[in-house]
Amino acid sequence: MKRIACLVFAFFVAVTSLLSAHGGEPHVRGNVVSATDTALVVKTTAGATQTFMIAASTKVMRGKTKSTLQDMKVGDRVVVHVMKHGDQLMAEEIDLPAAAPKKAAK
Repeated sequence: MKRIACLVFAFFVAVTSLLSAHGGEPHVRGNVVSATDTALVVKTTAGATQTFMIAASTKVMRGKTKSTLQDMKVGDRVVVHVMKHGDQLMAEEIDLPAAAPKKAAK
């Protein structure tokens, strides 16, 4: 009985987190081709190139730390949380990988 209860609980936790992720908006994964203050171009994991509008409200995160557009470099892996804005796609949030810990000097 405990095993079934644990499985049911795990199922509900998994489903709840999937349904609440950024309001169901799509996520695009890929590498930065170019970035300006107004646009981000990403080559997706499927090989397509997509352009996203950047607004003042666009958040940039590196792991759990707030970052800036200037911290992005060509080739960086990103996950873009997209919101439809008219006939264009707008980057609501851009997630960069967490910074690797610095190695101590020997």
